[in-house]
Amino acid sequence: MGFDAFANQSGFADYFGKGEYGNDDDFDGIWGIWDEKFLHYYPKKMSEFKQPFFTTLFTVYSHHPYQLPEEYQDKFKGGSLPIYRSIEYSDWALKRFFQTAAKADWFKNTLFVITADHATEEIQYPQYNTVWGYFSIPLIFYKPGREDMGMKDELVQQVDILPSILGYLGYDQPYVAFGRDVFSSKDRPFAFNYLNNTYQFFQGNYLLQFDGQNSIALFDFKADPFLKNNEMNVPPDTVSEMQARLRALIQQYNNRMVDDNLTREVNWTFYLRRKIKLSPTDLLSEIMINVLHVIICFQCFDALEYLILLSLR
Repeated sequence: MGFDAFANQSGFADYFGKGEYGNDDDFDGIWGIWDEKFLHYYPKKMSEFKQPFFTTLFTVYSHHPYQLPEEYQDKFKGGSLPIYRSIEYSDWALKRFFQTAAKADWFKNTLFVITADHATEEIQYPQYNTVWGYFSIPLIFYKPGREDMGMKDELVQQVDILPSILGYLGYDQPYVAFGRDVFSSKDRPFAFNYLNNTYQFFQGNYLLQFDGQNSIALFDFKADPFLKNNEMNVPPDTVSEMQARLRALIQQYNNRMVDDNLTREVNWTFYLRRKIKLSPTDLLSEIMINVLHVIICFQCFDALEYLILLSLR
């Protein structure tokens, strides 16, 4: 899938894939090494990394044709959609990953981020066959020992990963991000995406649709999940506020694309001339700023696929 070239261009020091795994007997013939095999191998590889480290892992078995290893054909019962058996298998493989990782000395120092690059085309519940449902994915932050954090029923998006991790690290230097720190209560939750030549901006219970020039629809997507009632003329202040915020995001993104200014380059000369020694956390943060910008915008395939790990010592 070209991940080795992508990893190299993105600034990763090392890449571990099918070739590095070293056993083609565990290759499925299409996507890669079976999830359960690779997720058992990778935490052992991670134990060889110098701490602190940042790494990301991509799983593959939530993809068509939803195959399973021969020895597990009868282990998972599946459900009404073909993808369910492979999701059960991937979930079980992830459990095996954490069972292995929990034995490592870096485990308790690590923040795990589990998410997807996009939703699946296998849709069972009709409310997800909508212009907002197509973008509904999980985002989980897991810190061993902090299982009491619970679930937040609020808007969150992939571009929130970078500022959330940097906020968690206590990083206080300038950087470029279009999302928010989900651990902070300072910023109002929001999300945005683009579908069928239409910008979509989510805030509170509302979804605003914008054609690039004008707002064309406003829906209460929580009370009206199938978007039957256009409420453009009901709360005018809501429309103007959401449109202004969305326009600002579009303008920032377009200008930074034109100026090649989407990432902040680290001024290593500044640190070296002043003999400033970066702490491991600050160094990790500086590296992540550029790498994560690429990762969270990279679109590939389905379901729970990204596992981003930061280990702090």
